[in-house]
Amino acid sequence: MHDSHSQPSIPSRYVFRITRNGTCMGRSDGLAFADKAAACREALTTCGEIIREMDGAIEPNSHWQMEVSDHSGRLIYRFTFTAEEV
Repeated sequence: MHDSHSQPSIPSRYVFRITRNGTCMGRSDGLAFADKAAACREALTTCGEIIREMDGAIEPNSHWQMEVSDHSGRLIYRFTFTAEEV
């Protein structure tokens, strides 16, 4: 049941961190989202954009990941991408 007197949710801050082969390639200062699901959607969109921008230039046996942490620093999502030559 919706309480008409309830306050709108206050956005929380989430930090995105990208590493490639163990080296930090970038970190956000903290982005505001309504909830962790919204932060997850933005992280997935950003991952897709990064892959698209690579345009086939990813090296075999490379590994990169994006981590999303909440305002307290607790890791809530990790998206991992690995290119393996088999």
